[in-house]
Amino acid sequence: MAARYRPKTKRAVWAWWSSLTELERAAWLAKANTAVPAVAWALYQNTLSPSTPANSDDSKPVVLK
Repeated sequence: MAARYRPKTKRAVWAWWSSLTELERAAWLAKANTAVPAVAWALYQNTLSPSTPANSDDSKPVVLK
């Protein structure tokens, strides 16, 4: 069941999330206790932040099968 948010609530949540540093986001997602945010975070790091790759060898891209 997908949660539905009011536009103002969605903007408030996005503003809060955007105000977090990269380390705070990683810590928050680690506390979420689910694989989905962790995978999304790893993909984000590997595609949008090449300076902090999700995998140890940044020459190898993450490949989803």
